[in-house]
Amino acid sequence: MVRSTPAEEPEHVLVLHETTGPRTGPRSRRRPRVAARDEPVVPVTIATVIEATATAVDDAPSELAGAGQATADAAFAILRTAVHGHRVAAADPSVAEVVAEHALVVRVGYGSGEEVAEGRWTAARELP
Repeated sequence: MVRSTPAEEPEHVLVLHETTGPRTGPRSRRRPRVAARDEPVVPVTIATVIEATATAVDDAPSELAGAGQATADAAFAILRTAVHGHRVAAADPSVAEVVAEHALVVRVGYGSGEEVAEGRWTAARELP
């Protein structure tokens, strides 16, 4: 959970989930598919930044429509802070820096807490 100060309520929740996916070329933007048994796979980390402040359900579609690069930049800043903390706590300077160019996809959406934490949404859209 991300707080400005320890006494405050959390502003964001960061959920990390590691999975594997089939190895694809650098320009591949096709839909994911199930890897064959002999096909090499690569680890993929799914990072979900959840805004912890409650938004009225009626306001969510308009906020989704207005979300853009600033929304993605704010989420990447939170993720970079968490990775930096891990790098320091683990005393492992080799942990890779988080950069937007390495993301396979960036989505913004809304849904219930558990729904979003599991990578599902009531509604979502991909950002360029």
